[in-house]
Amino acid sequence: MTKALLFDLDETLMHEAESVAAAFGAVCAIAQQHGLDPDGLERSVRAHARALWESVPIREWCVRVGTSSFGALTADFTGAGPELAWLRDWAPHYRREAWRRGLADNGVDDGDLAASLATQFAEKRERLHVPFPEAEQALQKLSCGPRLGLLTNGFPAQQRGKLSGAGLAAYFDAIVVSGELGFGKPDPRAFDASLTQLGVAAESTWMVGDSLGRDIAGAQA
Repeated sequence: MTKALLFDLDETLMHEAESVAAAFGAVCAIAQQHGLDPDGLERSVRAHARALWESVPIREWCVRVGTSSFGALTADFTGAGPELAWLRDWAPHYRREAWRRGLADNGVDDGDLAASLATQFAEKRERLHVPFPEAEQALQKLSCGPRLGLLTNGFPAQQRGKLSGAGLAAYFDAIVVSGELGFGKPDPRAFDASLTQLGVAAESTWMVGDSLGRDIAGAQA
C-alpha cells in the first residue's frame, strides 16, 4: 500500500533551467546598451561561474549536497553550519567576479557594471518562481491521499523560497533540503531523513523525480 509520495523540486515541479535562462536573458539584454552581444556575454559568464565554483575550497561539501554554480549566483546562503557561513562571505566576490570576467571576455573592463549586473541577475532569478502548469493541480488531488514529502538538493533558503514563492509549500508534510543535512541525493541518507520526517517506510513510498541517477537510483538504493 502506498503511504507516501516523495517529490523532487527542480525540473519536476518547477522550471529551473528555464528560469535561469530567463534571468540571464533579461540581464544580458541590458549589456546591449554597452554594445555587447547578450548571447556572448551569457556564455562567458556561465563559463566563468562554473570555473570559479569548481575552485572553491569547500568543493567536496558542494558536490556532496548537490549544489550548482547557477544556484550560488543568487542564493543568500542563510542557514547554520561553517560551509554556508563561508559561502555567505565569498558570494559577493564570486558573483561580481563571474560577471567581471564575462564582461572582460567581451571587451569591457568595468567593475561597477559587473557588480550591478550581478545584483540584477540575483534579484531577477529569485523572483522567478515558475512551477510547471499542472504541478499545483496534481498536488491538490494527491493531498487527499498519501502523505506528501519533498526532497531537493540545494541551498536551504533558496529552495524553500522557491516553494513558497510558487505557492506549493503548504502541500507537503515534510520538506528536506540537502544543504541542511550536509549530504543530498543520491545518498541514501537523504532519503532516510525524508522517510523519518514522513513517518513511513521505504517500501510504501514512491519517489517522483526527473533524474534517473539522483532521484530514482538514489531512492532504489
